[in-house]
Amino acid sequence: VLDRVFNYQEIDGIYKVDDYLFKKETAVNQKSLKHFNEIINQVNDKYLKDNDKYLIAIPSKNHYLTNNVLDYEYSDLVDSLEIRDVSMIDISGLLNLESYYHTDLHWRQEMIVNVAEYFMEKANLDYFEVNGEYQEFTPFYGSYYAYYGGLAKADYLNYLDSFEFDDVIVRDLEKNTIIDVNDLKMLGTIDSYSVYLGGPKSLLEIENPNAKSEQELIIFRDSFGSSFIPHLIPSFKKITIIDLRYMASMLLEKMELNKDATVLYLYSSEVINNSFTLR
Repeated sequence: VLDRVFNYQEIDGIYKVDDYLFKKETAVNQKSLKHFNEIINQVNDKYLKDNDKYLIAIPSKNHYLTNNVLDYEYSDLVDSLEIRDVSMIDISGLLNLESYYHTDLHWRQEMIVNVAEYFMEKANLDYFEVNGEYQEFTPFYGSYYAYYGGLAKADYLNYLDSFEFDDVIVRDLEKNTIIDVNDLKMLGTIDSYSVYLGGPKSLLEIENPNAKSEQELIIFRDSFGSSFIPHLIPSFKKITIIDLRYMASMLLEKMELNKDATVLYLYSSEVINNSFTLR
């Protein structure tokens, strides 16, 4: 289907603009926002009363289209967030269309160093950039590629490689295993984006014996967090990573969450606007 007004080619609900693929989402889901507010407020009130807490709502790449006909207004989503005792951090001005993959909804790891630095600045934390280099994997076929009938160009994916990750211990607490910061066996699979911290995991714990500070972080995240968190590894001696899509919030009661740890809620617009997977 060709939308002749906007010149967007559409196949099975995926739209192609130049070399980018998009999924149309034009309405803010108020029921979803209410659910998101309730879940996060409940977590705050029960388990994190004494912590410093921050929230970043990641704009979808649709937000950066010149003609914003495939997206709702990002401000409408953010203005509907009613989270108590949490400082909002607006990163929308730090990103652009090139911050995202051509064939996938996620942001590119190499394009979000500024987001990590900005978060640390706003949270009054000491930031230490990873000393490393990016390795390129190609061809990368993002989640929208198959839906578009394979008619788009193959993408590429960069992952951050660093000697600073060598002594880092990443525990998958659900499976009681140790994993790598970069799970290279995921490259070339149906979900190469899972190279970052092994993809979807309910509960991870990162310990860095060579951290450049004594800071600790608790981060509640969706899949966007997988590629973001490695940028923070040198700055924290411990990072606890929680995904409430795969772990019920009531299980936090069994965890000993450090009251001195900084808390970051890092959620994409897509999950906030479709939050019923959060428990």
